[in-house]
Amino acid sequence: MLGQFERATAELKRAVELDPVSPTIHAELGGVYMIARRYDEAIEQLRSTLEMDPEFYWAHRFLGLALELQGATTEAIAEYQKAFDLSDDPTALAFLAHAEANTGRPNEARQILARLTEAAKTRYVAPYAFAVIHLALGEKDQALDWLEKNVRDHSSPATSLIPSDPYLDPLRGDPRFKALVSRILSGSVKQTPEPSER
Repeated sequence: MLGQFERATAELKRAVELDPVSPTIHAELGGVYMIARRYDEAIEQLRSTLEMDPEFYWAHRFLGLALELQGATTEAIAEYQKAFDLSDDPTALAFLAHAEANTGRPNEARQILARLTEAAKTRYVAPYAFAVIHLALGEKDQALDWLEKNVRDHSSPATSLIPSDPYLDPLRGDPRFKALVSRILSGSVKQTPEPSER
């Protein structure tokens, strides 16, 4: 969250030493590499994690992110689909929509957006998921509206990662985004678990 990637990496490497068979810790290390924009290392780490547990949702989700951010969007789409198949997580579906839009298929992204909008009537869908899709469609104001809602709702874990999330790099120069990051880093946003985590 604070951008202290070297320290975070060191802590997770130590965690791997202490519990070398934990897919969760291995995937988290890959996630930190991804957030630090060390995509090659992230991909290697996450593929290694999937050798330990081929059905591990978080490894597929993080691998999809690392692949897409590196530019391997077709491979990322397969990982997002696998993650969604394993978990039925709306955010994985939002990442799929983001990748579809980035490969020149905005209609597919809008179909997923409509699907999530309908799903949100009967289940929790994190505002971050909607922000991700609008951002990929070039709708920055709508993306910021949803990110601000994410912060107001104390939606986790997305809120704590907003300051360093590579997916949000297209917003970094926007004054609204800077104000949002400042609010998060100042500690004025308290984290509470998503409903699915309670």
